[in-house]
Amino acid sequence: MFGLGKKRDYKLKVHGRAGLTYSEGGREIFIDSEMLVGEFDMVVFLSKASQWSDGSSLTPEDRGRIRKNITNGMKRTKIDWD
Repeated sequence: MFGLGKKRDYKLKVHGRAGLTYSEGGREIFIDSEMLVGEFDMVVFLSKASQWSDGSSLTPEDRGRIRKNITNGMKRTKIDWD
């Protein structure tokens, strides 16, 4: 989980140069991503993700929350790189 004194309700794990796993509430989703040329540049293909690991569909609300959490998470220094 991301830290800095405040507990987060999600976890973000980046898998090398491609892909990340986002988890919250006991479920997770793999999201395609790709590192670009710049040191901190990454494209996250959230629109390609369609369902959670438990088979339930991603809602528009899920996508908005996930987008916000990934953006905030990437700004923090405690990313779990694989």
